[in-house]
Amino acid sequence: MLFVYSLYALGGLICASVYANNVRSAFLVVAISLLASTVLFMRCTACRRYIIIGLCLFVAAFGYYRLIDSRNVSMLPVGSITCEGEIVSKVTHDGDRVRFALRVYKVYTQPSVVEETVQVTVRLKNIDEWKRARDVFQYGTRLAGPIELSVPPEPTNPGAFDYARFLYFQHVHRVGSIDGLRAISYHAPTFSVWGSLVASQEWLAERLKEMYGPDTEGLLSGFLLGSVTEIDPETYAKFSGLGLTHVIAISGQHITMLAAAIVFLCRLTGLSRERSFRLTMALLPLYVFLTGASPSAMRALIMGELVLLALLVRRRADGWNVLGAAFLGMTAVDPYVIHQVSFQLSFLVTFGLLLLVPPLQVRLQWMKPASLRGLVAVTAAATLTSFPLTMYYFHVFSFLSPLVNFLFVPFISVCIAPLAALSLIFGAIHPGFGFLAANTVDSILTPVLHFLYTIESQGLMRIVWKSPSIIWLTLYGLLVAFVSLLLYGKMTFNWKSWLLCITLALICVSLPYVDRRTEVRITFLDVGQGDAIVIQTPDRVVLIDTGGIPAVPFDGQTWRIRRKPFWPARDVILPYLYAQGIGKIDQLVMTHGDGDHIGGVPYVLTHVPVQQVISNGDLPRSPLEQEVTALMQAKHISHVAVSGGQVWEEREGVRWRVLNPTGMNGSGNNDRSVVLLLEVYGRRILFTGDLEREGELRLLANEIEKVDILKVGHHGSKGSTSEEWLTQTKPDLAIISAGRNNRYGHPHRDTMERLNQTGSRIVRTDECGAVTVIVNNKQLGYTTVKNGTTCR
Repeated sequence: MLFVYSLYALGGLICASVYANNVRSAFLVVAISLLASTVLFMRCTACRRYIIIGLCLFVAAFGYYRLIDSRNVSMLPVGSITCEGEIVSKVTHDGDRVRFALRVYKVYTQPSVVEETVQVTVRLKNIDEWKRARDVFQYGTRLAGPIELSVPPEPTNPGAFDYARFLYFQHVHRVGSIDGLRAISYHAPTFSVWGSLVASQEWLAERLKEMYGPDTEGLLSGFLLGSVTEIDPETYAKFSGLGLTHVIAISGQHITMLAAAIVFLCRLTGLSRERSFRLTMALLPLYVFLTGASPSAMRALIMGELVLLALLVRRRADGWNVLGAAFLGMTAVDPYVIHQVSFQLSFLVTFGLLLLVPPLQVRLQWMKPASLRGLVAVTAAATLTSFPLTMYYFHVFSFLSPLVNFLFVPFISVCIAPLAALSLIFGAIHPGFGFLAANTVDSILTPVLHFLYTIESQGLMRIVWKSPSIIWLTLYGLLVAFVSLLLYGKMTFNWKSWLLCITLALICVSLPYVDRRTEVRITFLDVGQGDAIVIQTPDRVVLIDTGGIPAVPFDGQTWRIRRKPFWPARDVILPYLYAQGIGKIDQLVMTHGDGDHIGGVPYVLTHVPVQQVISNGDLPRSPLEQEVTALMQAKHISHVAVSGGQVWEEREGVRWRVLNPTGMNGSGNNDRSVVLLLEVYGRRILFTGDLEREGELRLLANEIEKVDILKVGHHGSKGSTSEEWLTQTKPDLAIISAGRNNRYGHPHRDTMERLNQTGSRIVRTDECGAVTVIVNNKQLGYTTVKNGTTCR
């Protein structure tokens, strides 16, 4: 019954997070009251007791969540403060940035402050500070000095990761910035168990780095130590695309393998069964906390400990009750844990294994040997139950994922895991002792990884969906329930049941592709200092420019280079495309060759199928342009050079016109920008690239008509958007794409003044985030991610 009780508690937690501070709470209370009143008329005394206990748990969970939520506020100010605090997380070094969580326990300007955690970034000034930071910052280090506090930034693009919400559920409400180490004093940490575990994890990760090559070191750090930060971002993305991230996250698979190995070794040394179980129960928590105690690892630990306890007392462990106990225990410690994706996936997949694996193994009795039958059942159950969450959060699913998991997981478990663990154990004594095992793992694992990466890069049998709707999730739940009833023999296998099952499956597969959109959606993404515009018409997807290249130090100092710098193509464009359910681009327009416009083209061409690339036809000059040309040739992507006067019509009411380049010689690179005019249901939207005054005056000779929306040229620079240009185009809405606090001073105040004099409504991505324009045959409207007064 613990599992059933956990469902009641889950309902209370969900309702508390969704319905709190809402008029719907009243309806919820009424519904619970009606349900409770029906219990009084039930004849089954046991059923009545179970439901009453469940309802009490529901109410308790609801109230507990609301209590925690009401206290989840900040007492720290925003602005510059001088404080004292202690580092309470693993310290991440990334180029000239150091990041950690700081528990502030004293603010000099306030008499008393409740202890509060702040997510801190330290910006290092020089190589000496970089070296000193690696010695100074570690778990438990106490710091004192000035720090600039601010509210966590809200997402500025649709579909972007909500960092502020993530921190809120970690009870973090402020982010801090420390500029250099000069004003900071620090004290060495005192001994703590958790600090020792963090230091041990970092030390073991360094040992792996000494023994393994770059292709495998990061993966094995994640697989053995849960140190996901050591994994290259591109490698992690490839594993995610193949549905293999569970392999490099500490989960039930790792705990099961470790427990089995410990028990086997204990029995091999002559320990009794009971002592083997006790020793295993003592070592498992040590390993889980050493690897960071992620939600999936904690779920596996609690279930593993309960199963071992049942074996120790010679009782049968019921998987459903063990799962329910793990849920109740974790949510009692922190009810916010239900919002973590790893928690949701871990419990949902475990639920699916308990529900579907036993009947599947019975149905697959013909499959020999039994280990193969079990592997097929586990793969099918895990894929079926994790699919909705995978699509909801990640939007991408590869139908090769089940096959890859079927082959790769046993390979890792049987071949790689034992050797890698041995290399780590012996390497902990001295790296030389672990080199033999490490070299063996490298030689076996590296070619397999390269093969997997090749498969992932092809994008074969991959689908991209929007986040599923409640209707879709309900239908999918019915499908899983129906399949379960068939497997358990509660329904008869006949043509009717098969027809219903196939119908539900077809609806679930086809529903996300049903697109009745007739409007045109134009999104001016916030990519910092650069341009990236996604146009979704009823028939195609057009991407104009892709933002800039990853930020790199201008002074060439390698110590400042970060492992994962901001890259618009990877961090903004692809997440937006996936969130919109866009799996391919019909036309990619490169307005001109500047890096802030085509810096992400190689990444986009590598990760998204592109049908056609449009450019101004200029020969590639920079290494970036040459890389783009080589990629187009390698992938056999159609390339079209356009010039002013070309027109194509997608459908009635949707027409494109090319206004520039005009073919004139002597123009600068910016004035050679591809300029497009999109005419949609009588509305006119003008995309100008980096067009400047000379190019504008040349186009005015062609009698440019009034436009409804103008994408302001060259990010609002002083030399663009001339008075003559505005007098003739008279835009109702002017959209400026520029980076916050950019070093060029865009948009220039003179340009802003000219736009204001025209009477245009001005919206800037640096102030308002991404701007989405929706045009249909009735009206034109726009929304912004941020809701400031300048954005309305």
